[in-house]
Amino acid sequence: MNIGLWTVFTTSILFCCRCSNVEVAPELATVYARMVEAAKIKDAGVLYDLSIPELHDEFVNLLKRMKNLEDAIITVYPASDHHSLRQDLGLSYSESCQDARCLFVNVADFSGIVVDSDVNDGFAIVDVVQSDNIAEIQTRGGERFRFRHTEDGTWMATLPWDAYQAWKDRDRWLSNLTQAEQNVEQLRRRVDEQRDPRTPEGAINLFRDSVAENNVDALFTLLDDETKKYLGQIVRNAQSAESETPDTPAWKLARTSQNGRELFEALWRQKLVGDDMPQPGDKIIRIERDTRATVVGVLAGDRQVRLVRGKQDIWRISDLNRTLVRLFSGTQLEP
Repeated sequence: MNIGLWTVFTTSILFCCRCSNVEVAPELATVYARMVEAAKIKDAGVLYDLSIPELHDEFVNLLKRMKNLEDAIITVYPASDHHSLRQDLGLSYSESCQDARCLFVNVADFSGIVVDSDVNDGFAIVDVVQSDNIAEIQTRGGERFRFRHTEDGTWMATLPWDAYQAWKDRDRWLSNLTQAEQNVEQLRRRVDEQRDPRTPEGAINLFRDSVAENNVDALFTLLDDETKKYLGQIVRNAQSAESETPDTPAWKLARTSQNGRELFEALWRQKLVGDDMPQPGDKIIRIERDTRATVVGVLAGDRQVRLVRGKQDIWRISDLNRTLVRLFSGTQLEP
């Protein structure tokens, strides 16, 4: 869908600001003249600056929603869908924008404004009606333009906001954005359920995704308590004055680590651990229950991963122990 660009002015006549003999407050006349000039040179940024706060608030909110959807699409949809979704939602209009003014400039359309020297007098001011903080300028061509006097004493134009409200594709665009947000939320909930570590499948998926994201903190959290205890004991042994440890890469890392978490991160960064654990793309074939508190996840290619149910019913990976025993042979767990 082309989200469209609304016609900023409903008329096809470009106007000039000639005030005839009507008395107009200087500040109001200046704003009106700036609005006319902005339309003449097709400067949507100035029209945005001159507009009432409702337009600014709307586009700040729209930009936030579009940026959030951009991030969400990348996160929850396959790459093959990204281009079509971004196009359908008009996200190309917001991708280069850091502020709402930029978004307004990108979607404003001046195709309905035609410069016609024969009607230069059509928008000369013939009357100004003012009531409280609202002023309405009436033109020789029969147009009426409203301005609002804000609290800071500035006259602001309602025309860009009125044009946005009247834009024929506006409701459809906003509806599409809302529907996309709802779809993303549903997909996120589904992804969250698939990554819920209170199920063996969720724990494996979460570990696998954390490997893909290189999220070492999440990986350490998903290790079972015995493995974490083992890592801490290795560090204590390596730093013990009485301990004579081999001069291997793994033991060198243990001697410079302050705790088990640091050791795991160092081993992971050096790719000394992880090969025998769930990897990105691993497909779960089935879960085989070993005991009430342990299961074996069978992955594609007959690879297996053992999980232990720990505190708060969270399933955790216990396979790292085999690798640690190989790297740090002779280390004993504390009683």
